[in-house]
Amino acid sequence: MSSDTLAFAVPVLGLTAVFDVFALYGAYLSISVRRGLVVPIYRGRALWLAVIGLLGVLGITYFGVAATLNPVLETSQPALLEFLYLLPLAAILTWIDRTVNTVIRLDYLRRDVLFWRRLRFAYGLVAVIGILIYYARYFLSIPDARIVGFALIFSQLIYGMLALVRGARVTRDMTFKSHVRWSGFFLLAFIVAGFIYVLGYSNPSYVIPALLSFVAASFGIYRMAKSLVPTSKRLKV
Repeated sequence: MSSDTLAFAVPVLGLTAVFDVFALYGAYLSISVRRGLVVPIYRGRALWLAVIGLLGVLGITYFGVAATLNPVLETSQPALLEFLYLLPLAAILTWIDRTVNTVIRLDYLRRDVLFWRRLRFAYGLVAVIGILIYYARYFLSIPDARIVGFALIFSQLIYGMLALVRGARVTRDMTFKSHVRWSGFFLLAFIVAGFIYVLGYSNPSYVIPALLSFVAASFGIYRMAKSLVPTSKRLKV
């Protein structure tokens, strides 16, 4: 292995390992905490968080290993990587909807958050259309499918992130407030990583910045899980 290859592979694999540590520990913590939670709302958040963490490990581990073996992923069959990426993406889009609805339910006045109740159907529809367009390019010839699909998907991720940030400001449940704040941080890092991936794609220089953003997202997963831990001396994290 040449020195240039080694200089690229070491940070890539190192960042991949850091992501896996945070995401796996966040998933483990979520599953462990869920057994001790009584409130169904918190139990649901913990379960979704564990699913996102485990699916993220699957996709990012493949991404890190594939990038190490062939930095220019465009020449190494990126279809598997992108379909693996679809799994946590679909989970995140669903989790956003559930979490924003939970923020609204926790409000005694049931106040809406950034028109979520009225736009919820449009949010899901636009996200699904974006996913279909983005991935249809592997089967059909659709002009600019990659850019159009990405724009539709990430516009909904950004809307979801803004709704969560707004929800963190209005909710009075301090546990959920902390959880939602870290959710916003997680989504911001995830969105940045997605932009870096789509804009860089065939240039190996994008890999490390993308992984740095994914590592930040995995730290957000860990902090979201930790925010659900009851303040009890019996549980050490």
